[in-house]
Amino acid sequence: QTKIKALNQLACLWKESELETVREGVPSWVQAVRRVGDDADARVRAAVWKAMAPVMCRVKKGLLPHMRSLMGMWWLGCHDVQKEVSGAALVALEAGIPSNKLHQLLSMCRNEILEQIQEAIEQTVQVVMETKKMKKQDAVEWRTQVQ
Repeated sequence: QTKIKALNQLACLWKESELETVREGVPSWVQAVRRVGDDADARVRAAVWKAMAPVMCRVKKGLLPHMRSLMGMWWLGCHDVQKEVSGAALVALEAGIPSNKLHQLLSMCRNEILEQIQEAIEQTVQVVMETKKMKKQDAVEWRTQVQ
């Protein structure tokens, strides 16, 4: 609940802040997305992508230097089994990447996408429990979703 509230507040800040402030926050935000973008709670995952949409709308090309580290997580988000998550990830992606440039971006980031998907697939329930500090039930659910 705390993560969702914080992400919702952050989404509002991204919309209301000066453009330069948003640009300065991008590197930290990218790291945060990498940490919570695969949370066991689908509501948290959806909130991550909902908070990303205003960043994409405002920063657009300013996010390009970070796309290699984000695209694997984004790919997983766009293909999440939870419709709210996949829908939010897709809306965020489309907010900043014109459809005629998406293929080029995917080609540019294909190795990183595949590496991040491979990492997600290879994580065992025990590793997920330890690295993400999840309860066993949440880790099993997360692992099942990744497969």
